[in-house]
Amino acid sequence: ASRPVGGGAITNRARLAEQARTAGNEARALQLAAQARDANPLAIHGNLIAADVHYGANDANAAVAAALAATRRQPESPIAWECLVLTGNNVTSQAAIAKVRALNPASALALHAPQCRGSW
Repeated sequence: ASRPVGGGAITNRARLAEQARTAGNEARALQLAAQARDANPLAIHGNLIAADVHYGANDANAAVAAALAATRRQPESPIAWECLVLTGNNVTSQAAIAKVRALNPASALALHAPQCRGSW
């Protein structure tokens, strides 16, 4: 059984996954995102990166599943809901917009260009 690791290890995996995604290595990005996700059941970094990679590959179902997983892990995170705005269909996106606005009323700017990225 794996054991949760410290935030630094998760952040490092998330950074490496983001670098792999930026370099176009989707398989490596998803592998590292899974490691970040599995390292801590509360962190959303891996879910956000996976959602972004799947979204970029036009795999809407996988993108939404990863974004939804992020919202389940951290339901009070505007970043998770913003990712669902990006990846979701009209119905899920509208619900996610309402949630982002409820969590962060000053979020109008983020909703003009939603992302599946945090700060790591």
